[in-house]
Amino acid sequence: MADVRDVIAGLGYDDVRTYLPTGNVALRAADDPNVVAARIEEALTSLGLRDVDAMVRTRDQLASLDGSVFEPYPADDFRHMVMFTREPVEIVDDLPLEVGGVTVIANGPAILAVSPRLVERPVNVNAVIEKRWKTRATTRWWNVVEDFTRDILG
Repeated sequence: MADVRDVIAGLGYDDVRTYLPTGNVALRAADDPNVVAARIEEALTSLGLRDVDAMVRTRDQLASLDGSVFEPYPADDFRHMVMFTREPVEIVDDLPLEVGGVTVIANGPAILAVSPRLVERPVNVNAVIEKRWKTRATTRWWNVVEDFTRDILG
């Protein structure tokens, strides 16, 4: 992650920090989030990485994620997931929505979903989201996003 941090800092962004080996990076930028994403993707691709998708969210967007939607789904019984998508996804169906073994429970700057822990092999959540809404996605566990957000928001 130090290499990734150094590459992104080399783009001129301030306060570049990584969070564990999760692929999550915090930075300060005056650029539009789409410009930040494109610059990061180009820089990482130039290092030889393939299929790089930067899913950039602002501090306000991260702060708006509401984990209370997970309350009806106890962590002992369900995996709590956050899917960040390349393009915003407009879910017009009523929530909760069952999609390929995953229950989508909220949408906003990210898709929040759960899946039962009893399932021996969890579904490929990214593939489900990408197929259904035709956009690239990356999934993080809610507790990682919550800790990361708390860390960067102070």
